[in-house]
Amino acid sequence: MSIDLIDAAQGAMLGTMVGDALGMPAEGLSQQALKEKFGRLDSFREGSLPPGEFTDDSEMTISLCEALVQNGEFDLQATAHSLAHNFTPWRGYSPHVYGIMARIRQGMDWTSPGTSSWGSGAATRVAPIGVLYADDPEVAEHAAAQAQITHTHPNGIAGTVAQAIAVSQLTVAGLFESTVAIDELLERLLEPISEHSVAMVDALERIRDLRPPDNPEQLSGTIARVFSCDGSAVGTVPAALAAFLLSNSFEEAVIAAVNCGGDTDTLGAMTGGLAGAFYGMKAIPERLTTGLANDKRGRDFAISLGEKLGALTRKRSGKRLEVE
Repeated sequence: MSIDLIDAAQGAMLGTMVGDALGMPAEGLSQQALKEKFGRLDSFREGSLPPGEFTDDSEMTISLCEALVQNGEFDLQATAHSLAHNFTPWRGYSPHVYGIMARIRQGMDWTSPGTSSWGSGAATRVAPIGVLYADDPEVAEHAAAQAQITHTHPNGIAGTVAQAIAVSQLTVAGLFESTVAIDELLERLLEPISEHSVAMVDALERIRDLRPPDNPEQLSGTIARVFSCDGSAVGTVPAALAAFLLSNSFEEAVIAAVNCGGDTDTLGAMTGGLAGAFYGMKAIPERLTTGLANDKRGRDFAISLGEKLGALTRKRSGKRLEVE
């Protein structure tokens, strides 16, 4: 495996979108209901949106990345305004987000809007921060800050910090390694997360007890038996990380995630961000990219943003992350 920072950044962006669009048709279905309706979900299908269309998960990721690229670093105000400016209600946002986006657009105080959400929305969009602050201690602080635009519950913040640190570490690991040590990655996550949520720490610890099944098609069941895979951060962030850690390719990870049932678009998006950062965009099969929605802020726009994000990451890191 040979990737660079631009490939990793583009992988994180495109991977998020691929996983999101794959999982979209099955959102809210139990694993059994998913099997009855789709068999094994491994291609773009119609759901609440047309096949290959992405949801709020990708739209927020694109908006966050756009703010980073335009400012050259994380800026809370710029991020909030980018999220609000690009807010498209029909993509499936949580109801509590509507009021927050309206307050931001109207110039009102949105910093304490009572958004004590324990959901995974902030974690789903955070991959660009993980890439830009690859192997940088600031990643946790910036991840938590952007989470509080929409999610102030400790579990929601902890899930966001976990996802951001994981993407940060995997961005670097993908440059130098072909495999990821599960215990080593978890140790990197647990201390900063313990400052926010013991529940998230306990959920992540359960990944240590999981083993990859002999048949990769059984991985979804392995994960769903341990994690709720619902819309909560505690139920989805560890499940997405497990899908990545217990698989051997981008495609295997994302398909395992979306077949868990539950909040499948979020599971797919987070797993795609993790796997894309590690394996790079070149490892994403063409069959999973050609059918993606490609309007003016669709697939090609996300890829172009990823290129700019990777270049910015390279500039920030200097020679620290260069591969010999």
